[in-house]
Amino acid sequence: MRHLFTLCFLLLLRLTAYSQCCPYMLPVQMLPANPQPGEVIRLVFKVNTPGWGQKVNDEFVRSADTLRYTACYFNGPTAVMQHFSDTVTVGTLPTGSYTIVFVGRMSRDPQQCDETRRNSISTTVQVGTRTLATQPAAPGWALYPVPATGRQLQLQAPARESLQAIKLFDMAGRECYAHPAARLTQPDNQHQLQLPALPAGTYTLRVHSANGAVRNQRVVLQ
Repeated sequence: MRHLFTLCFLLLLRLTAYSQCCPYMLPVQMLPANPQPGEVIRLVFKVNTPGWGQKVNDEFVRSADTLRYTACYFNGPTAVMQHFSDTVTVGTLPTGSYTIVFVGRMSRDPQQCDETRRNSISTTVQVGTRTLATQPAAPGWALYPVPATGRQLQLQAPARESLQAIKLFDMAGRECYAHPAARLTQPDNQHQLQLPALPAGTYTLRVHSANGAVRNQRVVLQ
């Protein structure tokens, strides 16, 4: 009779644990917090389960600009909060915007993932944003309007500055516009940039001078 009572008690605890919403997802942590291209990136995934159990398995997949981590947890019979923390080394990533998806699955089987429920969170992170910072203003340089509301930008360069190239890049480092070479020489070094139809967002205007200098100017298109 005593063993039967114990078995019923453990079963009740198990059912109680399964009745709670789980797993409890915690925000994903990126290390370093503001990574640059060439830096090794690690992601820390943290989750709590209501029942004392174990992790069954996990998988990390990178697909284009999506980083997806899926982990399965066994919710043990004892209703005691269990904390799991896993660090995944992503490696280096090029400049751009990335979506991190963290999927947590609960399993009724401690050996293989027999899913009973799941939860997920997602967040968007940037790599290499510090390289997009606007350079300090220099005499003779100007770019307007900023933010731009249309497809036309005006670039003013110093009168004696010989320009070699003017290009626009998106956050992923893709070239979106190249100013025609025939129009790099203009009276008073005033350049009218006729941009193609581009999505609203943040871009980088890169100006190459004949002396080898390169200027990066952040441009916001609305």
